[in-house]
Amino acid sequence: MPRSKRPRLSAAPQHTAGNASSEDAGDVPVPVPPGNLLCPISLCMYRDPVVVVESGHTYDRSQIMQHFARRQTDPKTNRRLHSTMVVTNWAMRDTVQEWLDRHPGYTPDEWGSRELLPVQGEAPVETADPGNRDALMLQMWRELCPELRAIWGEGDDPSEQWRGVTMENGRVVKLELKDVGLTGAVQACIGWFTSLRVLYLNNNKLTSVPAEIGQLTSLEELHLHENQLTSVPAEIGQLTSLTSLDLSNDQLTSVPAEIGQLTSLWQLQLHCNRLTSVPASIGRLTSLTSLDLSNDQLTSVPAEIGQLTSLRKLNLTNHRLSILPRAIGVLAVNGCEVFLHH
Repeated sequence: MPRSKRPRLSAAPQHTAGNASSEDAGDVPVPVPPGNLLCPISLCMYRDPVVVVESGHTYDRSQIMQHFARRQTDPKTNRRLHSTMVVTNWAMRDTVQEWLDRHPGYTPDEWGSRELLPVQGEAPVETADPGNRDALMLQMWRELCPELRAIWGEGDDPSEQWRGVTMENGRVVKLELKDVGLTGAVQACIGWFTSLRVLYLNNNKLTSVPAEIGQLTSLEELHLHENQLTSVPAEIGQLTSLTSLDLSNDQLTSVPAEIGQLTSLWQLQLHCNRLTSVPASIGRLTSLTSLDLSNDQLTSVPAEIGQLTSLRKLNLTNHRLSILPRAIGVLAVNGCEVFLHH
């Protein structure tokens, strides 16, 4: 569909001393959005961009849904699709919003206002081939993440050729994406790999983790250390199968109380952050055998730490505690090795 012609704005009248009349300073062209912000179907600016998971191509939601009502193909390639699953392209939404912010006087002709459409509630959609669902999601994640495109080849088989991916019976069970240059926020689609048991995202430059991490209820190991995280979502408390959690060498200033729900946890690494305290709920982690709180900025430790009856190693090296809780002495008497030196 051809793009509609855009109007031209006239410059504001220029007034000079001694002359009350204004002169037309000439037409000023309305800014034109770059081509990468235009839906390939309508050639209009994205207002609700989505990614077709199987192909990785982005379209406006209304346009691609109308297309899928007629045929199950990708409009760019005309290739038949096994799945018509689409998910919001958050990166494109951000890019469109940034462009609009830089051009405050511009309203796309086709929109009627300057606001993007609200994102519809999204949940995993069953595909024509359920056994291929995780592979499709990996392909979608690759399209949304430039760092993954650099290490995962287009057209390669994710189960055999993609670095750090381990699959069993068509499901992703392990992702080892340490030191691959990931930046910013972890994509929310991480929550769709519900068979995941081991997740390594350490040694990157990640700044946040989505609430969808709580959907990974099969997860046993979570490695988020050596990033730039300042917090973790409360939904982390839903990972009740977790036995090892490493949040060390980040920039955490607090830990959610929901961490006390991780009653299967054996090992908890919180050292080298900016923590001044830990929640009292930590006392509910009765399976914990190793707790590292060294090189933080702790000024207090909850008395509930004495309830960690399985604890065999407690590291509080380089703490800022003025008074040691009696509970720490009780732990030492019960066989826990406690490190306290500055």
